Amino acid sequence: MAGAAKRKVSLTIDADLLDSLGASPRSLSATVNALLRLGWEEQQYQARLTALADRLYIEHGLNNPTDEAELERLTALGEKIERIAGAQAAS
Repeated sequence: MAGAAKRKVSLTIDADLLDSLGASPRSLSATVNALLRLGWEEQQYQARLTALADRLYIEHGLNNPTDEAELERLTALGEKIERIAGAQAAS
């Protein structure tokens, strides 16, 4: 998020993770920030999806296994999209 307020913090990162990022010290902050943001956005997406599923269950109920299967399919699709977006952000 360009223009967002920044704060300096000190972090300890496992050496293998740091090595796998392959980021130069100049781009390390941007890389870590992008990965944290992606994780946070994924948690927000999952929370919204759970709230929607709960609301639909309360309003309509799940009347058959097809409904549950469709909900699982949509959840898996959302997770796949998030993984692809994460891989693109990391590269």
